[in-house]
Amino acid sequence: MTPPANPRALHVEDRERQAFVTLALIFCLVAALVGLGLLGVPVDQVGGGVFAPDSTLLAPAQWSFLVWRAFYLGFVAYTVWQWLPAQRVNPVNRTVGWYAGWSMIIAGGWIMITQHGWLWAGVLLLFGMTISLARLMDAVTAPDAPRRRGVAWLCVDATFGVCLGWTAVAAIAMVAATLRSVHIGFGSLETVIGLGVLALGAMVALRVAFRTGGSIPAAFGFAWGFAGIAWARLFGQPPSVAIGAGALVAIGLVALGTWQARRMGAVTGVRAASSPDGAR
Repeated sequence: MTPPANPRALHVEDRERQAFVTLALIFCLVAALVGLGLLGVPVDQVGGGVFAPDSTLLAPAQWSFLVWRAFYLGFVAYTVWQWLPAQRVNPVNRTVGWYAGWSMIIAGGWIMITQHGWLWAGVLLLFGMTISLARLMDAVTAPDAPRRRGVAWLCVDATFGVCLGWTAVAAIAMVAATLRSVHIGFGSLETVIGLGVLALGAMVALRVAFRTGGSIPAAFGFAWGFAGIAWARLFGQPPSVAIGAGALVAIGLVALGTWQARRMGAVTGVRAASSPDGAR
């Protein structure tokens, strides 16, 4: 028979987790000031503009990066919320708190790393952040996950779900930018390869949709990223109708996959915990 957990030890672990998340937030916010250009070089000027909207065919429009302001607000909200007395022993926070903290650290670390031009390390960090966020969303949308509504849903599902979708798209865009920074191009095949990468991104989005029971925040994050690419290619430089159309098709696939995943959940009597009024 497994001995009962030591309540005092659990409370110590809770305090450690809360402190870790708080320190992660502080680091992330300081890094954000660097990325905005207040303490360093603005992100879109790093490496001679390697992340500018006109750097590659997969570079998103500048306005799409404004979503990070919402992420930072969400990170602050989650950190404050998890300190509330009733949330200290919340099973959700015990499950996702560490993933949330690591995601904030990686987000800040990405900015710090790219300031020094270490782009390949930045690619690895973005993929690492995507994996951390995916694990977090797996946990909160598991069949036995507690129901979340209102503030809890906004702090957990909305913040980290949207962040997951956006980060996954940003990761593939950064691979293209990093290859361009070392003068690796694909010539006449660039458009074809770009479409293939968009297809891969859409497959990842569909995978996330069915694993999370049709998470609307995650779908929105993917759609926002693809919309940024579509806008940049249809209305910006370098123009590419094919890539723009491919990104729009990816948005359609994300919407269809999310709808289908939620429909399957409804048929089986299971509602996704990533909607504000339901639980999975």
